Amino acid sequence: MKVVQALLESFTQVSVGEIVRLNSGDIAEIVYCDQKNPTRSLVKLLSDQSIVQLENQNSLYIEELLKK
Repeated sequence: MKVVQALLESFTQVSVGEIVRLNSGDIAEIVYCDQKNPTRSLVKLLSDQSIVQLENQNSLYIEELLKK
C-alpha cells in the first residue's frame, strides 16, 4: 500500500504544470491534482483561461500529455 501511495504522490507532484490535450481537443494546463483522485485534475483551458474540474465533468478526460 505504501508503494502505491508513493507512486500516486509522485504522479501528483509531476503533473502540476503539465500541458495536456483533453478528449474534447482542448489544450489545458493542470493546475491542481487531488492526491485521492489524481487522474481527475483541475485544469485551466488555454483557449479562454476557464477552469474545469474534471472530477465533475465525466465526459472529459486527459487524452495526451504534451509538455511541461
